[in-house]
Parts: sequence; structure tokens; C-alpha cells
Amino acid sequence: MTLSTTQMQRLQRQSEAFRDSGCETYFQAAMTAVKESKSPSAALWLFDALRKGARRKQESAIEDVRRWIKGRIAEEPTVSAEQFVLELGWLRRMYIARKGGCMPASHNGAGSAAKATIESVAPHRLVGRGDR
Repeated sequence: MTLSTTQMQRLQRQSEAFRDSGCETYFQAAMTAVKESKSPSAALWLFDALRKGARRKQESAIEDVRRWIKGRIAEEPTVSAEQFVLELGWLRRMYIARKGGCMPASHNGAGSAAKATIESVAPHRLVGRGDR
């Protein structure tokens, strides 16, 4: 499963809306919920529950990710779990790159931690030749 150039550009624009540090943890939680349940709605249910017990410092990160999840499901109610997880994964990478953070080796395929940059996840480098 791949994303088109247009989809990657949309995700890159959307990644700019995440203002709080700590969102990467919640992207991962959403991905896990959807993988295990095979339903994008599971992520929304998870975040509704997380909001109730969140500390002040966590609230904005939870709300940022929840807002994206809710909007994505509203945009395409029949989105597959695989597509949803793929988009969340790229959104997480773009968020980390925008922050200038390091992605753990377990998430970037490298043997050691690698510095992520916007250029390293630029849409023109991520899609197949047929998507240009």
C-alpha cells in the first residue's frame, strides 16, 4: 500500500497543526489500537477515554491527535485500517521531522538513531514514479 504525492502533501500540511511535544506517543497508541482492532474508530474511542484521565500537560497532545483522527474518519468513513495506519505512521514521521527530533532505530529501519529532517521525508522522495 502506498500514498500518492497529493496524499503525502496533505499529510505534510496536516503535520504542521500538531503543536505539542509528545504527540509521537499518541500517534503510536492510535496505530496500535487500529492494528489490533482492524477499525479506525478504535483510535477515536481510545482517545475519548484518554482525554478523561489526561494530565494538563498531556491534554493538548491528546487533543491534537484526536482532532486529526476524528477529521480523517469524517473525511472518509470507510477508510481501511491499513490505510489509516499508513497515514498515521507518515504523519508521525513528519511531526518528528518538523520538530527536528530523532526517530528511534526501531521506527526508521536504521541500525542506530537517525536525525529526521523534513527533507528526509519530503513527498517527492517517498512515492513511486507513477505518482508524480
